[in-house]
Amino acid sequence: HYPAFVRAYRRSSDIVGPPRELVDKMVERGMTACAADEIDAQIDRLKEQRAAGATGVALCLYDDPAYAIRIIGERIVPALKDV
Repeated sequence: HYPAFVRAYRRSSDIVGPPRELVDKMVERGMTACAADEIDAQIDRLKEQRAAGATGVALCLYDDPAYAIRIIGERIVPALKDV
């Protein structure tokens, strides 16, 4: 299923091909994707992961990189700066 994940990483958050159970398991264990109106819940999740020992995060930019960078700078970085 690797090609399906690469396609999703490069283009969008839609992962087509792998069984839904596999995608759900990966999301439960550390991957996440969300719309701008769901960022607060994801920030809380990142804080929980940090408290559990996570030391880094990787962010992907999809269809509108300028918008994503602005949201990351305005909402995510300030929320996580002291974590």
